[in-house]
Amino acid sequence: MTLLSVQNLALDLPLRGGLLSAKRTLQIFADVSFTLNPGETLGLVGESGSGKTTLARALLGLTPTTYGTIHFDQTKRSTKADFAAMRATTAMMFQDAIASLSPRMTIGALLAEPLTIHGHPAPKTKIADMLALVGLPADFATRYPHELSGGQARRVGVARALVLNPKLVIADEPTAGLDVSVQGEILNLMTDLKTRLNLSYLIISHNLAMVRHVSDRIAVMYLGRLVEIGPTRETFARPLHPYSQSLIASEPLPDPRKRRQDLAIKGEIPSLLNRPKACVFQGRCPHVQPICRTDPPTLREISPARFVRCHFAQPTGALT
Repeated sequence: MTLLSVQNLALDLPLRGGLLSAKRTLQIFADVSFTLNPGETLGLVGESGSGKTTLARALLGLTPTTYGTIHFDQTKRSTKADFAAMRATTAMMFQDAIASLSPRMTIGALLAEPLTIHGHPAPKTKIADMLALVGLPADFATRYPHELSGGQARRVGVARALVLNPKLVIADEPTAGLDVSVQGEILNLMTDLKTRLNLSYLIISHNLAMVRHVSDRIAVMYLGRLVEIGPTRETFARPLHPYSQSLIASEPLPDPRKRRQDLAIKGEIPSLLNRPKACVFQGRCPHVQPICRTDPPTLREISPARFVRCHFAQPTGALT
């Protein structure tokens, strides 16, 4: 059974111009399709500006989409009421752990707020239980966000995300700004809670090593398109799309005696105002062919559970 199913999702934003200017739109993302199963972690990676965070907000109904469908828990979500009901069983962890917490509220009040909004009681025992769940003492309920370290603030963010017993947590850069040792603690906590609570995660990050460590599957996004989706181990061992190959090749190796093959991506990511026609990666792809400039590639299943948006990708990872 699928928990989240997204089909052909797109977001176009109108651009303002002069009175005599032709109407134009800015395409943030398009043709986004993927699934997420109960108890699964999907890592969403890609360069800044690829549309990852905007997509996450769209999945929760916080940003209206232009077309496409979202099914959550076997129910189509399209109206405000649909998404409001969905948000009762989903949660989002924001990138800046401290900035996402109101400085005027105590930690106890911040944890109680989602319960109050959705009409549930928020006894002190519930707040203490949530703090204990993430490894914080009960007296943290009286503290304010500015009194917390980055790791403590992230733990509060985890507790706030879980207070409504969600089925899905969307985590945007959950380890950003944290020391390496603290990153490990947060990842171990999230992994433990996933097992204990049967959670599903959608984790958005630039940190490939972190995503590799915690994800069951990887989705790679470039300029508003998903260009590859597949099991984590297979994707890192044999990436299929040239963009995925470049990203993974740039990941540092723990052994300084080993060097990655130089597959660095050439050039800058294009502006959304000047999105390439057909294949969005054509301007930076070392394997570009004439068809890449005329025919948009589709996201196709090239081998079991492995999808790629490239005319020439092969199951072996080679390009013809």
